[in-house]
Amino acid sequence: MRATTARALLVGLLALSASCCPGACWPAGIDPFAAPPPARDAAPRAPRGAAAARDAGPLASYDPGAAAAPVAADDTPADERAVAAQPARASLAAAPSWASSSASRFSGDEVLAPQPASADDLFRAARRPFQGDVLESGLVLCRVHVLKKFDTFSAADLLVELTLGKHPKVRLWGPEDHDVWTFGVPTVTLRQGETVLLKAWDRDVWSNELIGTVRERFAGDFPLTLESKHQTTECRVVDRAALGPLVGGAAQAIDRLLPAVERTVKPAPDRDGWGYPFAAVAQARRALTSAAALAGWAEPRVSARVQRLEQWEARWRAALAPTVARAAAALPPAGTRVALTRALSARVVKVRCGGEVPAKLRHGGDGCLVEL
Repeated sequence: MRATTARALLVGLLALSASCCPGACWPAGIDPFAAPPPARDAAPRAPRGAAAARDAGPLASYDPGAAAAPVAADDTPADERAVAAQPARASLAAAPSWASSSASRFSGDEVLAPQPASADDLFRAARRPFQGDVLESGLVLCRVHVLKKFDTFSAADLLVELTLGKHPKVRLWGPEDHDVWTFGVPTVTLRQGETVLLKAWDRDVWSNELIGTVRERFAGDFPLTLESKHQTTECRVVDRAALGPLVGGAAQAIDRLLPAVERTVKPAPDRDGWGYPFAAVAQARRALTSAAALAGWAEPRVSARVQRLEQWEARWRAALAPTVARAAAALPPAGTRVALTRALSARVVKVRCGGEVPAKLRHGGDGCLVEL
C-alpha cells in the first residue's frame, strides 16, 4: 500500500515539475503560452447579403489579424457590410500623419498603397475571376516573378511602378533578394480600355537596372497578365463585396489591440519615454495599416479606429506637457554641479523646455534640453 502511495506521489510530482519554469508553475496539461479559446460571442457571423458572402468564397474567412490572441470582441453587423466606393485621393487625404512619417524613399508610395500583413495569402485566395466594364474601388493584388538573374550572388531587389488607368501611379520597394514578390493597391477604379502600365527594376547601390516595361489596355478581365522578356506579373482583384468581411475582420483585430494602448492613461516621469507604450502603439499602427491596405484610409471602419488611436494620443500628449513642466521645475537650478558617476560630475548651465528648445533639436518630440 505504501509503495503504491509513493509511486502515485512521485508521478504527481513529476507531472507538476514538467509544467514548471523558473519563477512560475502551472497545473499539468496547461500550456501558459497557448492562446485562450475564442469567446462564444466572438464567433464569426455569416456576412449579411448572401450573394456577397457566397461570392467572397475563401476570402470571407481570411482574418488579417489572425496572429492576435482571440478574445471577446463586440462584432456588429455594420462591420460586415460591403466596402463603399471611394476615390483614391480620399484615402490619401485621410491617411494619419504617422503613416506619411514612417514612409521614406526606401518604402515608396506606401501611404497611397499601404501593404497588407499577408499579401501572399490574399493573392492565393483571390481566385474568383472579374469581368465587367468597370472595376470600382477594388483591391488589386499583383505577383511579380523575375525570370532572369540580375544580381551576381542573390535574387533581385525589386522596385515596381504600377499605373492602373486614372488611379495615381504607385511606386513600391520590394524586399531584398526576392525574385517573386506580391503587393497590393487598394481603392482602384479601372475602366475598360484604360491603360495599365508596369515598370520593374532591380535596385542597386548606385543605379537601378530595368527588368521590363509592359503596357496593356484593360479588357475588363481579371486575372490580368503583364509579361515582358525578363518578368511576368499576374494581377488579381478582390471586389468591394468580398472586401466587406475582410475589413470587418481587420476591424475586430484592431479592437483587440487598442485597449493595450488606452490602458496608459498618463505619462510616467519615472519610466523610459515617459511611459509611452511604444510596442502597443506600433502593433496597433501595423494592424491599422493592414486594414487600410484592403480598402484605403478613408474606409469608415478604418478611419474610425485611426481616430480612436489619435484621440488617445492627443490626450496623452496633453497630459505630457504639465508632467514635463513639473519634472523640469524639480531639476537643479542653473550653476548646480550634479554627480553623474562616482568620478564624473557636471554643472547645469541652462534648462530649456517646450518652445525654448531650438526647432532643429526637437526631432518632432516633446521634452527639455539640459545644457551642461
